[in-house]
Amino acid sequence: ALYIDFSSGINKAFKDPTIDKLMSDCFNTILADKFDVYKLGEKKVTQLQVSNTTQLGEKISDGNEYKDIFAPIQSAVEKIVNSNNDALLITDFEEWQDNTEITSTAFLKIPFSKWLSKGNSIHFFIANYKEGNVSKHIYFTIFNCGNPNESSMITKLQTKLSPSLVRYDLTNKSYQLNTQYPTEKSGGIFYDESGKTDKAKNILDLK
Repeated sequence: ALYIDFSSGINKAFKDPTIDKLMSDCFNTILADKFDVYKLGEKKVTQLQVSNTTQLGEKISDGNEYKDIFAPIQSAVEKIVNSNNDALLITDFEEWQDNTEITSTAFLKIPFSKWLSKGNSIHFFIANYKEGNVSKHIYFTIFNCGNPNESSMITKLQTKLSPSLVRYDLTNKSYQLNTQYPTEKSGGIFYDESGKTDKAKNILDLK
């Protein structure tokens, strides 16, 4: 499924040429198959009746679709978690509840933890833009269900998003780091037992 933030402020981000291009690439990839599309706005998550990228593009370009600042991000994430399917969420993660912006609590900790506990993963691709003189971010957030395969959303979209965006991954699985140092005792930090002092034993090689 595809979830899109339609809060009033985010409309400016969607007009940014780089973000617009990234969204188009994602839509063309996702909507090649049958996907449900949801709108986050007016304090509710509603399904959009669109069947192709042209119809979706018209919705996003229509300024009248962005009626207020109340995109229920927490509700959308909870819906994604309960659906147990791949999903793409495009949002700035600015959550308002009871007419107050949530800034001091990790309001997505519980649904994120629930998703990860099932062996799933979450992938954040972050695009920057300016709103006046203020630097802001849009997050292309992919919820991957299970182990990725050729048909997984992360597999299809990461090549569209990775080249130009910063990426962060959340997972409860172990992963391997490879330093790619040329030898065991060159590059990075290593321990030399032959050193006569602690400083001489702990070597930092920056070559």
